[in-house]
Amino acid sequence: AARSSIILNFILIPLYIVYLFYKKKKLILGSVLAMGILTASVILFSTSGFSKLRMQWIVKEFQSGNIYQVDPQSRLIIWPIALDIIVDNWILGVGTGDAEDALISSYKSRGLQALFENKLNAHNQYLTTIMRHGILGIIVLLLNFSIPLIIYSKSHNPEAFLFTLLIMGFFLTENVLGRA
Repeated sequence: AARSSIILNFILIPLYIVYLFYKKKKLILGSVLAMGILTASVILFSTSGFSKLRMQWIVKEFQSGNIYQVDPQSRLIIWPIALDIIVDNWILGVGTGDAEDALISSYKSRGLQALFENKLNAHNQYLTTIMRHGILGIIVLLLNFSIPLIIYSKSHNPEAFLFTLLIMGFFLTENVLGRA
C-alpha cells in the first residue's frame, strides 16, 4: 500500500511543480526542478537496501519459474483470477459479501495454496467493485471520481485535482473501500 502511494507521489509532485511554474511562465525552470526531484527520488529508491533486495528476489523467482511463489500478494496472479470472476458476473456482480469468497474459492480450485491460506482480496478497488456490484457499481464509482475531476479542472483547483488522481491511482493497487 505504501509503495503505490510513494510512486504516485513521485509522479504527481513533479507534475504539480511543472504546473505551478507554467502558471508563472517559467516552464523551463519548473521542468528542470521537477526532473531534479524525480531523478533524486529514483536514485534514493534504487539505492535503498530493502527495495533493491526485494526487486532482486522477485526477478530471481520469476526467472526460476516460481511465479506462484513470488509474493503471495502478487497482483499479477490475483488480477487475472478476479477478471475471470468478472467475466462470468459482469452485469450484477456476485454480491457484496461474496466477492472475496469467489476469489478464495478460485484460489483453492487452482491450487494456489498461499493465496488461499492468506485469503487475499483483489488488491484493486475497481476490480473488487465490478466483482461485487457489476457494471452499475463501477459506473457509480467512476462517476464519483470523474465529476469532481471535471469540477476541479474548471475551477482551477490543481491540489484537489491531483489529490483525486492520487486516490484513483491508489485504488489500482488496494481495496480501500473494503473491510480489512
